[in-house]
Amino acid sequence: MPGKYAPLAALDIEKHGDDLYKAIIARDAKTGFEWLPETKPLSRQAFQPRLEIAGARVDPMYLAGIPLKSGEIAGRQTLMRMTPANGVAKTGHIHRAKRCCS
Repeated sequence: MPGKYAPLAALDIEKHGDDLYKAIIARDAKTGFEWLPETKPLSRQAFQPRLEIAGARVDPMYLAGIPLKSGEIAGRQTLMRMTPANGVAKTGHIHRAKRCCS
């Protein structure tokens, strides 16, 4: 999905996994996970099952936010409850790991 500051790309666990992990552990756990139904992963190994589940999902569909300025993953979010017939999708599971768009 194109964007002015940080386009969204379908989460590719092979391509984005390591960088997404680094981005989300770099931020304070309380702030980064405060409103999410998950907690900060304790290790890259512990994060892998989450990636595999996210990568296999269609709804919600996980997306990586990759700012144009840095080219480094700044977080992730999902599109969910998609109803193509009505042109509707909700956004959720938002985790902005880094400030990306100044």
